[in-house]
Amino acid sequence: SNIDSDCYLLDLTNPDAQPTPVTDGSAYFDPLGWAADSTGFYLLTTTWGEFIAGARYSLADQTLTPVVTTDWDIETVQETAKKLLWTVNDNGRSVLNIRTGTGEPVRPTLPRGVINAMDIARDGSIAALQIETTTRPAEITVLDLTTDALTYLTDTRPPGLTAVEPVEPEAVAFAARDGRAVH
Repeated sequence: SNIDSDCYLLDLTNPDAQPTPVTDGSAYFDPLGWAADSTGFYLLTTTWGEFIAGARYSLADQTLTPVVTTDWDIETVQETAKKLLWTVNDNGRSVLNIRTGTGEPVRPTLPRGVINAMDIARDGSIAALQIETTTRPAEITVLDLTTDALTYLTDTRPPGLTAVEPVEPEAVAFAARDGRAVH
C-alpha cells in the first residue's frame, strides 16, 4: 500500500540477479539517490514516526540510519562529496536546507513554493531546482550554493502574467472549536 512498501537492490552487472529486499515492509519507503561515495543510498521513510524522515541505507552493514527528521515531512535528500541538501514540506511549502559536514543547516531565501525536483553538481557549488510558486508556474532554476543567488532558466508564464506582478496569496488559519487550526 502507499504506507507499507519496500526497497530492493538489484545487481545490474549480473543478468540473473534477483531483487534483494533491504527494508522490511513495516513502513513507507521511497528510494532516492546514491551517496556520493556509493557506499549506500538515501530514502524516505516513516519508520521513526508519523512524519516522513530522510534516511541512509549502508551497504556495508545493511543498516538504515535516520539522517533528517522533523515535525514536517521530508520531501527529498541528496548528497555531494561536500554537502547534504534536503527539503522539508513546511505547511505546504518546500524549505531547502543545506548542511556542510556536521555543521548547522543553512536555509537559502527562495520564492515561497514547492520544489518539485532537485539535482546538485558533483562539486557541490550549484543546484538545479524546479520551483513552482503561487505566482509562477513550475520553472527551472539554478541556485548558487555559495552566494544563494537564484537564476531562472525558464519563463513559462503566460503573457498576462509577465505584464503584471501577480499578488501572492496570504495563508489564513482559523481556530476550530476543538482548538485546531483550520487553514
